[in-house]
Amino acid sequence: SCNAPVCLFGHMHEPEKCHRIQLIDLVADGAYDFVHIVWETAHKAKYIDHAAVKQIFETRTGFFQQQHQELLAMQAKRPKPKLTIVEWSDFDEELLWDGKDYCFRLPF
Repeated sequence: SCNAPVCLFGHMHEPEKCHRIQLIDLVADGAYDFVHIVWETAHKAKYIDHAAVKQIFETRTGFFQQQHQELLAMQAKRPKPKLTIVEWSDFDEELLWDGKDYCFRLPF
């Protein structure tokens, strides 16, 4: 028995920049071998194994993913400021100018 081909069409000539990367990862269960077919010239197509495309994708996006993880780690370490709660009935415009952080409870 053999599996019928599944075709996912994209608009990019560089498959590592295409949404198909994420789609293939969602459906990849080992039942299919994914190959990206891209135009090499106007008359010739080339086949690129999905693992190779995925490696290019991860290399290009790895820096940004690492930076995002570091940012999240820094935010988690930063102490959360405790806001002074000010009821609307106690609101004074001067509070906006004293340089402190407040939580204003609106009347609605």
